[in-house]
Amino acid sequence: RLPRCSCGIAAFAAAFLVSAVVSAEGLSDGSLSAPTAHDMIAGTAVRPVASIVEQSPGAAWIRVRFDRVKFPGFSAGQGGYIRMTSSLDGAVQVLDAVDFARWRGYSAYFNGDQVRIEAIGTSSSEPVILDIAEIMSGDADEIVENGVPRTICGSLDDRVLSEDPRIARVVIGEGDSLNVCTAAIIDDGNRCMLTSAGCAGALGAGVVIEFNAPLSFPNGTTLMHPSPEHQYVSDPASVQRQTGNAGEDWGYFGCFPNSTSGLTPFETQGDYFPLADEIPTATGQTLRTFGNGATVPPLFRTWSFVAKEVTGPFVDQTGDELEVATDATFGDSGAPVTLDSTGEMIGILVRDGCAQFTGANLATSINNAALRKALALPTGVCIPIVFSFPNGRPEFVHPQGGATLQVLVTGANGTTPTPDSGEFHYNAGDGWITESMVELSPGLYEATFPPEVCGTLIDYYVSVGTSLGVRFPDQIQNPLSTYRTVAATGITTLQSFDFEDLAGWTLQDLNVANGGFERGVPTGDGEFSGPDADSDGSGQCWATGLADNVDLDGGPTRLRSPSFNLSAANNPFLTYDVWFTTDDPVLDKFTLQFSNNGGLSWQTKDEFGDQGPGWNSRRYRIADFGDLTTGVRFRFGASDQPNNSETEAAVDAMTIIDYECGSGVTCVKGDFNSDMQRDGRDISGFAAALITPPAQGTTAFCAADMDDDGMLELGDDLQMFVQCILLENCP
Repeated sequence: RLPRCSCGIAAFAAAFLVSAVVSAEGLSDGSLSAPTAHDMIAGTAVRPVASIVEQSPGAAWIRVRFDRVKFPGFSAGQGGYIRMTSSLDGAVQVLDAVDFARWRGYSAYFNGDQVRIEAIGTSSSEPVILDIAEIMSGDADEIVENGVPRTICGSLDDRVLSEDPRIARVVIGEGDSLNVCTAAIIDDGNRCMLTSAGCAGALGAGVVIEFNAPLSFPNGTTLMHPSPEHQYVSDPASVQRQTGNAGEDWGYFGCFPNSTSGLTPFETQGDYFPLADEIPTATGQTLRTFGNGATVPPLFRTWSFVAKEVTGPFVDQTGDELEVATDATFGDSGAPVTLDSTGEMIGILVRDGCAQFTGANLATSINNAALRKALALPTGVCIPIVFSFPNGRPEFVHPQGGATLQVLVTGANGTTPTPDSGEFHYNAGDGWITESMVELSPGLYEATFPPEVCGTLIDYYVSVGTSLGVRFPDQIQNPLSTYRTVAATGITTLQSFDFEDLAGWTLQDLNVANGGFERGVPTGDGEFSGPDADSDGSGQCWATGLADNVDLDGGPTRLRSPSFNLSAANNPFLTYDVWFTTDDPVLDKFTLQFSNNGGLSWQTKDEFGDQGPGWNSRRYRIADFGDLTTGVRFRFGASDQPNNSETEAAVDAMTIIDYECGSGVTCVKGDFNSDMQRDGRDISGFAAALITPPAQGTTAFCAADMDDDGMLELGDDLQMFVQCILLENCP
């Protein structure tokens, strides 16, 4: 982790307590400010009712933390507020009751050693309560070396000052607890911000996000602060993050509108980093990073903890971990990494690694799947649009197509949907298809599902254009947040196993030296030593080598199901979740085997090698394996043969689901002349139906749909018709 950001909130320097419960006259210093534009809110006239001045003589900056504030009009919608003004430069912050809660009782940072605090209320005849818990301040005299390593990637620190408006300084602590990191405005649905996981995890009471920060004091550790119109606090409900190694380290959050200007960071700054759709292979391309890192001579100390930028080569990429040779120091954690040729953001700087002429600093790719999912499912103030489904989402849709989905689109957090911009995105296994939705009334759309073969899973989501000129959610390249339905006329769960008990499952180990299948709570690390949790959240699964540091040696180890009677099933499917990792993907395999004679003989129906760390869902149409009988069984197997690799396997969440596919029309399959016979006199009728399909729901369509999947196909239907006519093997 870049040591520049320890990202914990330390205690501020000791201060003193001012507690006052007095009248306005007692607090007044005799020079109350005149009313301003803020002083007529919701039709309620407000005016200054009390004023005090707080100071910390000789301080470079000053800040107030309130304990309790109460005066007439200081509640939501009543028009009262606190106004604070720096005596040095006249900078002003306004906090009404709502913003006071958002700032958690803290003020912004003010330059100088003195601030005037005014209560602007509806009455001067009632008591004013201002409990000031702390007066915080900073000393600009002492030079304190931070003592942390500098990850400069060459012989010189090449960073230069930057005026880029998209860069934020996150001030986690000041004074003796100085702690700074970096964040950047991006082109998500509501122009929120990306940073490192540590920086996002530190967001809380007292933490301020600043833009346009002026140069620091000459000691390099005391900050000068921008005016309060450029200081923000984060919305705790918006924070999402992932903690882990480089490549799994990111934070995503948004800020409340500024308490004085009422504007968001994007509305004030007017710019953002576009996220790259794809990250090119690393070939030394020029990258540019922007951060707030510390500086030491020969760079000016006044450049410490203010926006700077630097270029360097794109060294390498391993998964979601990017190696970037751009200079960085304490304060740069969370810095955006961009392709200099396009300006697109490809990563977030999170770890150090550069030494003089060697190594590279590390960044998390913006293609990290968890990050992309968070961007598609924002929370708090980052939500631009709310989608709701007045009639619900369908569990299944008719194979003939025509089922509809109504979607209500509502703007949020100042963003509005663009009229007639709704789109329906779906994938039935052949790639994503986008179609326009019909806007029935303002904000109410309707999508129509296409015809699909019975049993086909259909993944889908909806999107809409917004007033910010973007589409939300923007995930056309790689959808990660989707809904799912299935083409069917009904669904029945025939079997379901969460493996919290044996439920008739048995084991068979052949040449297993160690680590065969066991049922229990997994104890791996979530990487190559196996899962750290089961897949369905019930607790237990079947896994190899549940003991610590034990993997599968030898094999195969086999897990056998009980016998299932599927003779009356319509169109059953098998689904299960599997984990399989091995460093010998050529020889070590996971197998699925099928038996329809109670286990007297077995047929291998699927076999695969290493799947990488993580649970994967697999699904099969059981009728494709063989006849559906009274004695259907399944067998999972894993092997490390020869015993020369680290191999881990696990199985969980197995189900057998039957999909009903009937059209509701009664017919004799293959009988086109209605003589209750299937013979050569029906061939011309069947051929005509394939060439010019009859309407769905008719007897002719039903007769031609030999496999009753709601579709007429040259493959399955033709094959079954031929078998019916020639072999009398008719459905």
